[in-house]
Parts: sequence; structure tokens; C-alpha cells
Amino acid sequence: MEGIGLAATVFDISGALYVRGSELDPKAVQKNDRRERRVSRTATLDGGIAVYDTGYAVADRSLVVRVKDANATVAAFLAYLVETYSEISITTSEAAFHGTPQQSYIEDDGTAVLEILITESA
Repeated sequence: MEGIGLAATVFDISGALYVRGSELDPKAVQKNDRRERRVSRTATLDGGIAVYDTGYAVADRSLVVRVKDANATVAAFLAYLVETYSEISITTSEAAFHGTPQQSYIEDDGTAVLEILITESA
């Protein structure tokens, strides 16, 4: 399993972190592979349906970074990204993205979580 790189888009000496694949929760990695199209379905009066499909957009994706047994430094960094930046760079084995860090928190089992709303492919 590959890792994930997180970085500020402006110079910040303490604004980057690489999380090794072995530190990531495999369940979150699988969820990050989801794709959806912009589609709506409406019932018609004749008993059929009308489908409105505007295609796929990378900006509809979200990424979840879940670091198992995170130390205080990692947890603080994820919170720092949410508190400080409206846009960050994310690198994965799939691609590089820009996104907005939406929230970070620590779960009861010590897993640090960062949720990112993807805005574009970089």
C-alpha cells in the first residue's frame, strides 16, 4: 500500500507530511477509490424515468486520511492543516490533487482522521 503526501500550497517550513502506507487504515484507502457521476433520475408521468447525466468530475471526490495509532505530532499537524489552510496539495499513488481540508479529529482508538474535499487534479 502506497502512502499519502500532504502539503501546504504556499511555503511553510512545517507544512508538509508524508504518511507511509503501513500507517494508513486500509478501509479508508478502499473508500478513497470510489467514483461517482453527477446523475439525477426523475419519474415521468408516463411511468418511465428521465435521466440527467452531467458526467464525472474529480471535484466530487473526497479523500479520508486515517492514520492508525497516530502520535501527537501527526494529530497536531492534521489539525494545523484544517485551522490554517483553505487549500492543500495531496499526492497519492493514483495522482496529485488540490483540496480543502474539511475536518480533522481523533477517534477513540487513537486513529487520527483528516477529511479532504478534492477541488481539482494537480
